[in-house]
Parts: sequence; structure tokens; C-alpha cells
Amino acid sequence: MSEPVRLEEIAEAVARTAAARPLLGHLTSIMPSIIEHNVSLESVCDFKTGSLYLMQDCARFLHSRTPSLSIPAYEELIHRTIVMITGLLPLSHPSSVALEALEPPELAPFRYNFERELARGLLLLLRGLSQERKV
Repeated sequence: MSEPVRLEEIAEAVARTAAARPLLGHLTSIMPSIIEHNVSLESVCDFKTGSLYLMQDCARFLHSRTPSLSIPAYEELIHRTIVMITGLLPLSHPSSVALEALEPPELAPFRYNFERELARGLLLLLRGLSQERKV
């Protein structure tokens, strides 16, 4: 069996993968506010059911590579990853007016780098989930 993957590697890989797929990130970020308001109940139910199965498969795979976290912990990671992508993507791609407004150095905290911020958020979440298990 191969060495377990470190939590930092998981966070970085997920962030790198999400950053390399901007269309997926864009669709994820507009899904709850736009897309899901313009489709049938059946379509939303089918999509959510398929997403649940995919999340469960991904959680089992991650657990098989790094069993220090439970399958439910990995499911929570995936769930919260979607929440982070939904919020971070628009923040990291501001309008031209907002981009210009953020030029002063004192506003640097409002300049978001999608991949870096996502990796950091995921690592903090993974560390928290690993500590939760020990309590």
C-alpha cells in the first residue's frame, strides 16, 4: 500500500484542480443563485442525487488514501469545498471597477487569489476535521 497522502497535499490538489477548471467554478458559483431558479424540480433532484453519489465515491476514495479522517469527514470536506468555491470565485474575479478600487495597499486584504485562498481554507478545514476526531 502506498504512503498516506498528507492533508496539505489534498488541499493543494483540490485547489489546483478547481483553479484549472474555471468554467466548473463559474457554474458552481452561479448554480444556487441562477441555474437552480430556472430548471424543473426533476432536474434539480436528479442533479442533487447524482452529486450525492459522486461526493460519497470521492469521500471513500480519499479515505482509502488517507484513512486518518473518516468517510463522513471527507464528505464534509467536499460539501464545504463547494461552499468555498461558490464564495471565492466571484471574490477572486472582481469587476474592473472593484479591481481598480482595490489598488490601494490598505485594501490588499480584499484581493483574493482563488487557488491560494481555496488551498488555505481547505487545509484549515482538514486540520479542524482531524482534530475533531481526536476530541
